Amino acid sequence: NGAPVIQPGLLGVVTTAPPQNPHVLNDAIFAAASDLAKRERSRRKIVLVVSDGLNNGSNHEFDETAKSLLESGVQVYAIALDQPVLFRKFSVLDDYARTTGGDVFFENSIQKIEAAYALATEEARNQYILGYVSNNEIAGPGPVFRNIEVKLARGGFETRHRKGYEQYP
Repeated sequence: NGAPVIQPGLLGVVTTAPPQNPHVLNDAIFAAASDLAKRERSRRKIVLVVSDGLNNGSNHEFDETAKSLLESGVQVYAIALDQPVLFRKFSVLDDYARTTGGDVFFENSIQKIEAAYALATEEARNQYILGYVSNNEIAGPGPVFRNIEVKLARGGFETRHRKGYEQYP
């Protein structure tokens, strides 16, 4: 952030750290997905992001980051701060949540942020895991992205699920 810092081991030497771009949201989520990918496949993997949703200067694009999240089985829950109502459905935080089966909460006060945190953790703890084995054939050497659609027999309920997965040969 460009603030002066005292370097360790050099008494009295003050330098200025070079300013860093504070809006590298894709890079932060990509790094979290990379760290969580090292965990056992059977463990739940969730990232809780508290952010204004701004993303400028990231080295990773949304598609690359979303693919990394899906490959690692990571869900994104987001608490979005200071988002105007008209921009909420176009927020990258909403895109991450919808893609991974997580959720996003748009809040603007400390009390609402705390409530959103409690709701996000409650949602993450109370989920069902559905599984199946695909019988689709893969033509070619690379993975194929398969869309997932979940339908309920009864109305009055809401589903949240990731958009799909990569099927490998």
